[in-house]
Amino acid sequence: MVKAAVNKALEDMPKDFQIREFLMAHRKEVEGMLDTEYNEAEVKELFVADGIRKTVAILRDLGHSDEEMLDAIIKQYDLKQEEAKKYL
Repeated sequence: MVKAAVNKALEDMPKDFQIREFLMAHRKEVEGMLDTEYNEAEVKELFVADGIRKTVAILRDLGHSDEEMLDAIIKQYDLKQEEAKKYL
């Protein structure tokens, strides 16, 4: 997926962009950097989701209502209501 995106970006880049030649010469490094960034973002998202689930479990044990937890999740993580509901 990353390789295809890099190829598409380089193909669509205007030929007169000064950085194009450098990126073409270092294509593998560019792919590797983007792949690493992509994987880091994915892992971070998994950690956040796990943290939300654990927080919900604690709040539920403390007797908080789903509505209270939903409001807290939306506010703390800047989520839309439908996305936040996944964690209840």
